[in-house]
Amino acid sequence: MKLFFAWKLKLAAALIAAIAFLMIIAMSSIVGSSYQQNKTAASGPGGGVSDSVPEQYRSDVIRAGSICAGITPALIAAQIAAESNWNENAGSEAGAQGISQFMPATWDGGAGKDGDGDGKADIHNPHDAIISQGHYMCSMLATVKSYIESGTASGAPVELALAAYNAGAGAVQSAGGIPTNGETEKYVPKIINSMATYQGVT
Repeated sequence: MKLFFAWKLKLAAALIAAIAFLMIIAMSSIVGSSYQQNKTAASGPGGGVSDSVPEQYRSDVIRAGSICAGITPALIAAQIAAESNWNENAGSEAGAQGISQFMPATWDGGAGKDGDGDGKADIHNPHDAIISQGHYMCSMLATVKSYIESGTASGAPVELALAAYNAGAGAVQSAGGIPTNGETEKYVPKIINSMATYQGVT
């Protein structure tokens, strides 16, 4: 009887050890998965960003640069630096406002998005403006690609999308490429050439 009882105790101990081992494996898998998810969230499908992007805007920039292929976080960051130098209260003589320098008519015409989930699309809210910038750049990219396909414009699609953001898609189509207006032809290469500053390690 004692031998039988001792055997049962050993069996129970072995089962407990096996269950504990399986729980450790399961927890390791969960932690690893969580780490990978966090790593993906920190870099985004379009790549990460460097410390040159102000910390308070990094997640917004990564989100905005992960909406469509071709518009990356580094591009979004370089564009913001050119537009407002990260000043969320920036304004231009032409009337552009906020960190991403949207014209109010463009913003109110559908470009403005609610980026922080507060139920409002505020042109002066950087979280709203940056995600709106990402969506708008993706829209401009699709538009200029249609111009290229139809033969009404030529050039690198991303460069033409930047030109459209700055001067308007109609101006790009009319010029057949990057407009020469004293501003846009400088704006585009400035952003393209500074992208490396904002590109993170992927």
